[in-house]
Amino acid sequence: MLELLRRSHRYFVGGVVFIIAGVFVAYLGLGGPGAGPGGEQGALVQLGERRYFLTDLQRVRDDQEQRLRESLGEAFDAQAAGQYLDQMSADQLIQRAVLASEAERIGLQATDAEVKELVQRAFRASDGSYDGKAVREFAIRRFGSEARFVQEVRDDILFSKLLSVIDAGAAVSEAEARDAVRTRLEEVRIAFVALDQERPPVGVQADDEAIEKLLASEQERLRRFYDEHPERYKVPERVRARHILIRVEKDAAEDRVAEARQRIDQAAARIEKGEAFEKVAQELSEDPGSKESGGDLGLFARGQMVPAFEEVAFRLEPGETSEVVRTDFGFHVIRTEAHEPAKDQSFEEVSRSIAEELANADRARELARETSDRLLAAIRGGQTLEDAARDAKVEIKTSEWLRRRRDGYLPGLGAAPEVVTAAFAADPAKPSLDRVFDVGEKLVLLQVLERRGPTGEDIARETPAERKRLLEARKDQLRGEWMRQARTRLAKDGELLVDLSALSPDAKG
Repeated sequence: MLELLRRSHRYFVGGVVFIIAGVFVAYLGLGGPGAGPGGEQGALVQLGERRYFLTDLQRVRDDQEQRLRESLGEAFDAQAAGQYLDQMSADQLIQRAVLASEAERIGLQATDAEVKELVQRAFRASDGSYDGKAVREFAIRRFGSEARFVQEVRDDILFSKLLSVIDAGAAVSEAEARDAVRTRLEEVRIAFVALDQERPPVGVQADDEAIEKLLASEQERLRRFYDEHPERYKVPERVRARHILIRVEKDAAEDRVAEARQRIDQAAARIEKGEAFEKVAQELSEDPGSKESGGDLGLFARGQMVPAFEEVAFRLEPGETSEVVRTDFGFHVIRTEAHEPAKDQSFEEVSRSIAEELANADRARELARETSDRLLAAIRGGQTLEDAARDAKVEIKTSEWLRRRRDGYLPGLGAAPEVVTAAFAADPAKPSLDRVFDVGEKLVLLQVLERRGPTGEDIARETPAERKRLLEARKDQLRGEWMRQARTRLAKDGELLVDLSALSPDAKG
């Protein structure tokens, strides 16, 4: 949830885009009405004559919340978003104060004519009419007074002019855009070996000596593992049950259902007369997995059986036999043999299994390191990774054509940004890389099989859009740097005063 919120709120640009439209959002249907300062005491944000109060923050917060609801849909969580919305809204008030003050400092102005033109354009109806009374009512309802409303509009105009000044410093050449396209569309095919450091290869396990050594000399390590993974040693509520099954499809014909029902009723009658459940199950049950064991299903927890069966098995007392139960498999008679409550296994109960797991992990790490060293030595001796892996009888995987991704995702490995970066940076003369990568719990060795770049036609087609994207990114960067510097300077000089003590703790940062 918070990651979605962060993506929806770019530090500076996203805030400014919202601020420029901020005066009119309620009138245009994007937010609810809010009261103006109305003589409030204790400004949250103050810079020169500009002051923003708790009611200002609430107005901005309401607008932000509605925008986030529309953007995130069902993913929006009001409780999780609460503190983050406070912080976003406080940042916007600070930005308003800083931007307007700095615009005036460098000599920018918003004339009365510009204010009038913007207000009339925003409030003009589709038929071209303009309702001055409605504007005044909106100004008072939303900002507390017409004067405050006019000042907010004037500030919006200043923001727009200041952004134009900042953006003028952003430039992207044709060559830069072409290089970016070439980089983005470049592709490689790779081969890689991934050696698991958690689980040894199939058929390889730690020996008893290694397990006993851990039990004898590394109790602290075993205990730490137990304490760090409590969920693994919780045993859920379980029952042990037997059943007799007479199969019938859920959409079977009525005569087939009636026949199956008659047969299960006969089985139930024999049990009721005192015959052993196990004997009847061995004779009549049509469940091949449990028939020979007298219908014994062993211990099972909730969620392992179909709901209708599970509900009855967990409701019965030990030794109690059910009435006939219908599931998608057919008709059952169920007997619960034992009922175990949920419990936490003690360290003493599981210490040996922990020792086995850790001993196997130690063995896996040892083998992974030995194998990676052997492969690396072969590569340094002039072999390709493919040849070295084949000689060592180690599995090697090959990829489809890959492009760069921000998350560094690699099919078969997951997030592996170092591997992806190295693949694109590899020397074509040395396609098998002379290094080992740590990727999660795996040691990875890499060979670049093929590389190809975009065609001239691809570059020509993509360059205009890429140049536009780079220009917007550069504007974002300039705006962010400019805002951070201005805010830091004004706070250091004691001009920007911020008191967010009335907000939640997370919003005060």
